[in-house]
Amino acid sequence: MPFLEILSVRTSEARRRELCARVTEAIVKTLNISPDIVTIYVHDFDNDLYSHRGILGYEERCRIFIKVYALSRDVESRRRLAEALNRAVSCTLEWPEEDIAIYFIEREQSEVAHAGILQSDDPSKNDRDNVA
Repeated sequence: MPFLEILSVRTSEARRRELCARVTEAIVKTLNISPDIVTIYVHDFDNDLYSHRGILGYEERCRIFIKVYALSRDVESRRRLAEALNRAVSCTLEWPEEDIAIYFIEREQSEVAHAGILQSDDPSKNDRDNVA
C-alpha cells in the first residue's frame, strides 16, 4: 500500500509504462517508501466512456481522475504527494494540470487487511509503510 487507480484517456502501452514508472517514482520519493509496496491500476477509456456535465464524450478536454488508497497521512504529506503526482501525470500524458483530480482515500491500520489479517494485528506490519 499505497494502491492507485488512474482513470485517463486511451493511450499507448509505452505511455502507460512510462506513466506507471513516473508515478511510482513520485510516490517513492515523496513518501520515502519502497517501490515494492506501490501498486497502480491504469484504467484508460475511449471517448464514448466519458461524460461531463451530462454530455457523453470529450471533444477538447476531460479530467484524469486519480484515487490514492493509502494509510492515513498528515496534510503536508498529502499536499506534497498531490503536487508530485500531478506533475508526473501531466508531464507523462501531456495533460493540463488543472484537468487532473486526485482523491485520497485513507484508512487506519485497523481498516486494512492483507491475507485476511488486519495490519494492526500483524506485528511485522506495524511500520506504516511496511505493507506488501
